[in-house]
Amino acid sequence: MKRMNWMLIGLLAFAAACGDAQPAKTSADLPGEISVDGKGDWRTAGYTDIRAAIRIDDSYSDSYNPPGNKIYQGYEVAFEEGDIVDIRVTGVSRGFDAVAGLYGPKRPSGAYGGLIAANDDSPEGGTYDSFMHFEVKKTGTYLVIVRDYSFQQGDFTLSIGCAGGTCESGQCRAIVCDLFCENGYQTDYEGCDMCQCNPEPSCQWTNPAPYVRCAGIQTFGKNPVDGTCCEYPSPCNVPGGYEHFATESACNGLGEIGDGCSMYGSACADGLECDYQCPDGSNDPNCNLGINPSGICIAAVATCSMYGEQCEAGFECQYQCPDGSNDPNCNLGINPTGICVAAPRGRDCQSDSDCIVSGCSGQICTNLPVITTCEFRPEYACYGEPNTSCACTQGFCGWESTDALTACLDGI
Repeated sequence: MKRMNWMLIGLLAFAAACGDAQPAKTSADLPGEISVDGKGDWRTAGYTDIRAAIRIDDSYSDSYNPPGNKIYQGYEVAFEEGDIVDIRVTGVSRGFDAVAGLYGPKRPSGAYGGLIAANDDSPEGGTYDSFMHFEVKKTGTYLVIVRDYSFQQGDFTLSIGCAGGTCESGQCRAIVCDLFCENGYQTDYEGCDMCQCNPEPSCQWTNPAPYVRCAGIQTFGKNPVDGTCCEYPSPCNVPGGYEHFATESACNGLGEIGDGCSMYGSACADGLECDYQCPDGSNDPNCNLGINPSGICIAAVATCSMYGEQCEAGFECQYQCPDGSNDPNCNLGINPTGICVAAPRGRDCQSDSDCIVSGCSGQICTNLPVITTCEFRPEYACYGEPNTSCACTQGFCGWESTDALTACLDGI
């Protein structure tokens, strides 16, 4: 029994020692100084990936996925003396344990100076989020850095809010951006500049408020000043005052199918033409005696010729013969012309060479090989030379109707 008691005491002591070997969560280390050009603390220079520039009363969603030795992610922000700000890093991924630090203001050398504020777990308690309440003593560019406590990947949102002082004016601040934008900066949902360039002089961009989900629908917006039509990936990016359009043609004032058009005014979009709906069935605008003949937009009619322009797949050249046939020889010109029309549904061929004899007994004239049962019937002997031939007739493969074929079949 004594031996058992001593063994139990030993096990408890071992367990206690093991428990002491699992340290409580310690203060997260942050760099003593940050630099983007190697002029800061040599131990931490180059460890920070500068990701974006944001401003007060804005937020930025990002993913922590440190590439190589870039174990910190940095975000620049411009503060003015007297600003009182709340800096918060909120984990989006489950278990993301945010650690944040604040450095600045930025020196002419490129270094941000020493750490002036830091937080691991918010003093509000019950969270792994980071929170810093800070009063700015000197105007300049500051850097917020973020990492996970255990350097694990995860998503988070960094937000910087005004908590009082000079930032309560609500006016747009000058952005901190090492980016020259020839066509000016894009704006955010409040009309303030962002560190993103407009793609064209007349095509300004705006960006949605944080957490706003935008539909990924291609949209065209018309600049109200010069009328330029601009393409955007989402309606959220079209600036206020721009008229929205679903197509570029509509934005440019070009009619779609069914829209009105006129000879000297409203035009139709590419691939369409104005149908003047002449009483005689033609499309001559001169048949309309008005000053500005009008009509409706319809699909354009493509032209074709026997020896030149060809129709697209699924269409054929209609030579519009006076007798209603489609024989190009009815047109006595050197190069008979016509218009492209949809080929008849089920069309098999254009010439006899497109047709073949198929079937087990050679009884089928078709454009593609077919498989049939292999019984033999007497009438099958009538199909083929000299009674008939497999030919293309009005776009379909079939046995030619001849007197010889009829006589053969009648004699069975």
